Amino acid sequence: MIKKVFATLVFVASASFAQWDIYPVPEDTKGGVRLNSEASISYSIHGKHISTTEHTTSYSADFRYIFLNSLELSIMNLGINSSEYKEFYGPDVEFYINDPSLGIRYQFTPTMSVFANTNLPISPISSFEHNWEANLGVQFGKVYEHPSTISKFGTEAALSFGYDHFGLDLTGEVAFNIINKGLDLLLGAHLGAAYFDRDWVNKHELYTDIDVGFETKFSKNVGFTGKISANLKNLDVDRGLKTKASLSAFFNF
Repeated sequence: MIKKVFATLVFVASASFAQWDIYPVPEDTKGGVRLNSEASISYSIHGKHISTTEHTTSYSADFRYIFLNSLELSIMNLGINSSEYKEFYGPDVEFYINDPSLGIRYQFTPTMSVFANTNLPISPISSFEHNWEANLGVQFGKVYEHPSTISKFGTEAALSFGYDHFGLDLTGEVAFNIINKGLDLLLGAHLGAAYFDRDWVNKHELYTDIDVGFETKFSKNVGFTGKISANLKNLDVDRGLKTKASLSAFFNF
C-alpha cells in the first residue's frame, strides 16, 4: 500500500515545469543537454496514525532539439532514483529508473508558446493505470537582451490528465540580474490541484511550491542552475512538507 502511495506522490510533485522550462524557446541555439542531481526529504502524516519520512536522491539527463527557432522536441528525466521511506514497521529502500517524458513546444509569438508532453511509466514502481500522465498548456515569458533588474520571466498554465486523475497547474518564475549576463537570482512559485479516482489514495490534492535559486553562465552555452524548494501539500487526510535541493549543468549547441 505505502509503495503505491509513495509512487503517486513522487509522480505528482516530480517537476515544477511541464516542459523544459517556462522561458521563450532560444533563437540562437539548436538544442541542449542538461544533467541534473536532486535530493529531497519529506515528512507526512497519513490520517491520524502512520507517519512516513522519505529521503530521495535522483540523477537524470534531459535532451532537446530546436527546429526553425520555434519548434522544440525534448526527452527528459532519463536517469535513476534512490528512495528510502520509513513506516511503522521500519525503513525500506527502493532503487529504480525514472519515468522519462517526451515533450513538444511551439512558440507562435516571441513571448507565447503552446506545449504538450507525456511521461512513459517504465519504472518498476510505476504503472500505466496509476502513473501515466499527459500535459497540455500555454506559456508566456520574455528574455531581456539588456537586463537591468530582471533578466527574464516566465509563466505557465497546464492541464494534466491520466487514466484515473486530472489536475491544473500554474507556475511562474522571475530571474533577477545580479551580475550582468553572469549570475541571476531565481524566484518561483507553483500552485496545483489534482483529483484522483482511486480507492487506496486520497481523492483530492492541493499543493504549492516555493523555489529560490541561481543561474550562472560561464559562456553563452554553458552554465549551472541550483535551486532549493519547499513543497506544501494538503490532501483529504494527509498533510506534509517536502524540501528539495537540485543542481543542474546545461550545455547548448
